[in-house]
Amino acid sequence: MMDNETGLDPEGIRVRPVSGLVAADYFAPGYFVWAVLIENLASIGYEEKNMYMASYDWRLTFQNTEVPCNKLILNSQTLQKFLKG
Repeated sequence: MMDNETGLDPEGIRVRPVSGLVAADYFAPGYFVWAVLIENLASIGYEEKNMYMASYDWRLTFQNTEVPCNKLILNSQTLQKFLKG
């Protein structure tokens, strides 16, 4: 749980969301979310270097989303440049 006043981690604790494709493949063992789609895309040639999964830390309040949103924008711009060659 994040501090209600600062929106930061509690003192002495640092928790971060998982990043990459593993952030959304399975909810728990046996309960897939995006795993089947990821596996099907892999079978036609997609991999982590040309596929991006944007994870989100659901503990954040709306006021504390500036950094994650900026990171998403930067990643989108980087991907656009990569795809244009």
